Amino acid sequence: MMLHDFLTANREELLNRCRAKVGQRGFASLFQILNRLLDNAIADAVSSYETHRDFQGNLDMHQRLGTLAEEQRRHLHTALKAFEALKAGHIGLRAATGSVLEDSLKKLRDVIDRSHPELRLSTGMAKPPQA
Repeated sequence: MMLHDFLTANREELLNRCRAKVGQRGFASLFQILNRLLDNAIADAVSSYETHRDFQGNLDMHQRLGTLAEEQRRHLHTALKAFEALKAGHIGLRAATGSVLEDSLKKLRDVIDRSHPELRLSTGMAKPPQA
């Protein structure tokens, strides 16, 4: 911002010095070149900002997906361990292990229900796909 402030404050003096050095015709040509360079610099800055923002957005999305996958994996692992114990046949479904299985499945369902709207919004899907 300091360069902008300097150029704004000294605009007339800088223009007069340029005119004196190169003449009116040379000044017009120099002004066109400077204007084109400035336009290109602004375009490059905007493109760079957009690229950085998109990269950061993708990084954030990957981190959220990684967290979501880890949470789902944790609940699924607990449910599978409870199911294996029940499948062995030594424990009844109404025992504590059955409750662990039920709780894990409910938590997994809640994670999925909570995450799908967020994922749809972040990918631009307005409505959930029809089943």
